[in-house]
Amino acid sequence: MTEKSIYVDVADLNRFYGVRDSNLELLKRHFPKLKIISRGDTIKLIGDEIEISEFFHQRIELRAALGADQLEGE
Repeated sequence: MTEKSIYVDVADLNRFYGVRDSNLELLKRHFPKLKIISRGDTIKLIGDEIEISEFFHQRIELRAALGADQLEGE
């Protein structure tokens, strides 16, 4: 198992995560093999390296869809 963290740089985290974390749930459905945990301005990804790589390859589209100014992997 691999673990990566993403710093979410947005003005409004509530808007980013959505009502009752609806946007976060979309991410979880789109990447069912990853365990996705959010804590404030950090999202932690736990799973297979290939799945995490796919997540990072798609982060530009995720930024646009979820309205994040920046999603930066640590």
